Amino acid sequence: GDIGRRCTDVAPLLAEAGLAEPIDEILRTLSFGSVEERRLHREQDGAQATHYLMRILPYRTVHHAIDGVVITFVDVTLLTRAERILEEAKVYAENIVETVREPLLVLDDNLRVKSANSAFYKKFQVTVNETEGQALFDLGNGEWDIPDHRRLMGELIPRDGNVGALATGQTF
Repeated sequence: GDIGRRCTDVAPLLAEAGLAEPIDEILRTLSFGSVEERRLHREQDGAQATHYLMRILPYRTVHHAIDGVVITFVDVTLLTRAERILEEAKVYAENIVETVREPLLVLDDNLRVKSANSAFYKKFQVTVNETEGQALFDLGNGEWDIPDHRRLMGELIPRDGNVGALATGQTF
């Protein structure tokens, strides 16, 4: 009995999510390359929201004609929660870095600057653009490329290459 009816009539949640427009656009353009992807969440009374990744693709017949759409839903609730926890941890770590009164650089595994605190920018009178993403030894037009500095960094970095484990009171 539902054959030929709009999916938004059969599943009101789809209508609430505003899916009629992208479905109509795919059917209007009849493009095989059309894909609509978005995240949806559904609130449930007294429970945590469920999150879905929804994709709308054109349905192609054996005669290579578009004759509808295929809508898939993937439950990404755990992924969404993990992303939120990761973002909260990142903000927490950034706040800790910013509260340190001494100049501080955060480096990645390749000794590129991920971030610095305001004490660093103030002491060395540099900007974020001049610092972030730059190799440590390229900072200040190579001013940090000192042989003893390189040797000391080689000694301080753990053998497994995990720069994140580097903690020292040494000043360079």
